[in-house]
Amino acid sequence: MKLWPYLLFWCCGTPFFATAQAVRPPVSTASTQSVQPHPIPASTQPIRATLTPAPATVLTIFNDSILRNYAGITLDWQLFVNGEPRQKGAVPGLLLLPGRARSLRLPLKPPAAGDEAWLRLDFHGSSGLSRPTSGSRPALATRFLPWQAWNADIRVPVAGELSFTDSNNIFTITSPTLHVSFDKETGWMRELIADNYTLVTDTNCLRLNLPSFPHLQLFSTSTGSRMVIVRTEYTLPDQSWLLHLSYTFNSAGTLLVEETLEKDTTRADSLIHPLARLSMNLTLPRGIDSISWYGLTTVTILANPTPTGTGGAATNRTPTDADTIPTIHRRPLAAASAATAVRWLSARDHDGNGIQLMADSALPDTRIADPDNSILRIDEHDGTAPTQMRAVHRLAFKLTPLSITPRPAPTHPAPTRSVQPHPAPTKIPPHR
Repeated sequence: MKLWPYLLFWCCGTPFFATAQAVRPPVSTASTQSVQPHPIPASTQPIRATLTPAPATVLTIFNDSILRNYAGITLDWQLFVNGEPRQKGAVPGLLLLPGRARSLRLPLKPPAAGDEAWLRLDFHGSSGLSRPTSGSRPALATRFLPWQAWNADIRVPVAGELSFTDSNNIFTITSPTLHVSFDKETGWMRELIADNYTLVTDTNCLRLNLPSFPHLQLFSTSTGSRMVIVRTEYTLPDQSWLLHLSYTFNSAGTLLVEETLEKDTTRADSLIHPLARLSMNLTLPRGIDSISWYGLTTVTILANPTPTGTGGAATNRTPTDADTIPTIHRRPLAAASAATAVRWLSARDHDGNGIQLMADSALPDTRIADPDNSILRIDEHDGTAPTQMRAVHRLAFKLTPLSITPRPAPTHPAPTRSVQPHPAPTKIPPHR
């Protein structure tokens, strides 16, 4: 009698039945639900997405998992343009097969040229896919997709008639709402009053941050009935650099500042000296107490973040996708030191008057640079590491007066050459 079939059954049959029984789905009872494994956290869900650049509206969703089948997914989407919500909608009943992609065409309205657009995606599923939170549907994943990059037009628009005078080494530009004066011996702006609001009070209010004092070589102007451009050329002998500055004005007081710092190739000893970024200091008008900007905030990242609820600081955390998405921030003036990747920035007083700064590309760092909260430091966007040395530095931004409350019109005496480097305080209209 052959015994090997019985021995095979004795050795292999019991493990086979045990294995088959182990993979049976659990019975849906109250006692077994408490021991089910915790679902995969949302941050590790293998759902990703891509969006074609504007004006195309094709969204492609990928399920990178080779085992998990996502059925009954609901996609909530919201479009943000320049930090403001513009559109939102939902796509229910999505099926994401393992290792497959699915394309959708969303009814997105293309933003205007130069505006920045981001798309937020929130994927939701049934309770079998993720543990539901109190009062909300279960969230599988949240994704932020860029649709159109920031590329603002910072050209100065034409607005009204301008007049100008040149006397006693003072060049003056005037209109019914503007008064600007330059010191032709130094090249720096002496005064800027737009719509009866004083923005610049002396030659130190709008200055470059440089390692040595520049020497003026040329002061020139291009004048027209509706636009005036002031150009200055400097040398920095200690660093073998050439500095080019230009100021473009319209009659409403809008100002475009363009600065270029380059290596002086005419000198045999010319070298590329270490300069992280070209920056300019702007002294804010008196009375400024609040600031708002469209961009990011500085996030402090520690090696061991303090868990939530243990008394740690708000910035003591790991970064998330939202930390890289530009939004609109409104803070007291002292909080401006957190501004980074700035697209535009506005500083106002309690009456709503102030000044707005706008860049054609995101400025990496625009912050309050002094303890008295009076100097705004504006850094160039170079697209490289801060420590990388370059032969050319460029900084360009537009300043626009923000005047809400009418102010009494100041009186402007005929420009005279004074021994003092700055105008007397009595010539500056009082601030509210």
